[in-house]
Amino acid sequence: MLTQQQVDAIRRRNARAVGKARGRRRRPHATLFRAGEEGDRKRGAAVYETYCASCHGAGGRGGEKAGSIVAGSFLALVSNQSLRTMVIVGRPDLGAPDFSGNLPDAPCRRTKSSDVVAWLSAQRTQGRGAAISGRLPGRE
Repeated sequence: MLTQQQVDAIRRRNARAVGKARGRRRRPHATLFRAGEEGDRKRGAAVYETYCASCHGAGGRGGEKAGSIVAGSFLALVSNQSLRTMVIVGRPDLGAPDFSGNLPDAPCRRTKSSDVVAWLSAQRTQGRGAAISGRLPGRE
């Protein structure tokens, strides 16, 4: 289920795309968040370092600003399409940026987002996700 902030982020992204498409006299594409072609995980590792590592740390294992995005429990629960959407619109509910404009001089384009999703999906374990260690707050 998307939060209202996530829905608003997607609407803003689509509104920008529609405005650009109208300026080019083209119809807007409904495929903004769909992968055009399969990404390359080796290129994705470099894309991760450019766009994501400053918050999620080396190798995606967590940093000062954000947690791990390569935890087996997390990756076992999300589809590649969910990962792609998170890469494109961020997680405004958690303060994560919109990656289309994260770096003003180097926007994250479709191929880059496909590459980082390929890298993330390559981090999945073949079996079940790893159990989350530690106790959950308020649970005994």
